[in-house]
Amino acid sequence: MNLLSHLFATELKGRNLTADFLKGMAVLFMIQVHITELLAQPDFFGSWAGKVSLFLGGPPAAPVFMAVMGYFLAGSKKSLSRGLLRGVNLILGGILLNIFLNASLLYNIYSGELFLNPWHYILGADILPLAGLSVMIIALFRKLFNDNLWAGGLFLTLMILVNQFLPRGVQQENEYIRYTLAFLFTNEYWSYFPLFPWLVYPFAGYLFRLLEPRLHFSADMLKVLSVSLIALLFGAGRFFYEDIVNLPRWYHHDLWLILFNFLFLAGYMPLFRLTAEYFKKNTVILWTIWLGKNVTAAYVIQWIILGNAGTHLYKTVSWEWLGVWFVTVCVVVTLLTVLFGKVKGLYKSREV
Repeated sequence: MNLLSHLFATELKGRNLTADFLKGMAVLFMIQVHITELLAQPDFFGSWAGKVSLFLGGPPAAPVFMAVMGYFLAGSKKSLSRGLLRGVNLILGGILLNIFLNASLLYNIYSGELFLNPWHYILGADILPLAGLSVMIIALFRKLFNDNLWAGGLFLTLMILVNQFLPRGVQQENEYIRYTLAFLFTNEYWSYFPLFPWLVYPFAGYLFRLLEPRLHFSADMLKVLSVSLIALLFGAGRFFYEDIVNLPRWYHHDLWLILFNFLFLAGYMPLFRLTAEYFKKNTVILWTIWLGKNVTAAYVIQWIILGNAGTHLYKTVSWEWLGVWFVTVCVVVTLLTVLFGKVKGLYKSREV
């Protein structure tokens, strides 16, 4: 094991490598799809590479990230009040991130160079507010139903059914209500991860954690399960592909794509568990797992970089430079995440 691998492995001692690996891969998929959405020239979207990029920014990214979050919430011992407080902090943190990632754009708006509504960017319904709302709802459910698996299954089913009948295109003149509904279910263009349908993924992860002690899968059984489900999804994927790569439809998807994503998670997650165990000494794998361990910092940093770059380079980068952007952003995110960890550790040591 080389020095770099040793450093990553040391920091990962006692961690759930599978969960961190999944989160790390989700961040990498988010980085590449943000580059595609913000920087790539329009003709890249129609190419096979552009469609692959959008797909990788779909099922393997946000659904996985949210499901893993829900999984860990099931093992949390935090009280209802602390869960609610954490949720509020995530919502406020998400709004603050919106300001930082759109800092250049907001400056251009307030300087009169652009004529756009700044609140559509400040109050964008992105993944951190979704995480905050999900944390609060799961905390309330745990308090009311004491981690009852049957009640959870019924609640998940109701969420999926309710999602089918919500009026996405609500015409609302009251701006306060309009912005609130964008966080919940409406299809405003600044509503990327509304509560419906996206709550189903953290809640499914939470339920899986409750069900896990009753499941007994050997490594061979996991291999068969993963390969079988991935083969099934490969065959069925063509029916859902257009909904995944079409961003408005992806952000507000319905029952069938939810079920597709559940099957995807069921095949994808065991595969990464086996990979994390088998290649746990590989430097690239260890780096990805380390990235997952520091997922919040990495996610925030990459969005601040790419959000502001998008203001100046929106859809102007040719395809041959996209790989350079991806590698550069990954390197910068890694270095700044390390720096953030050092500063955070120093601050904590001074508090003690």
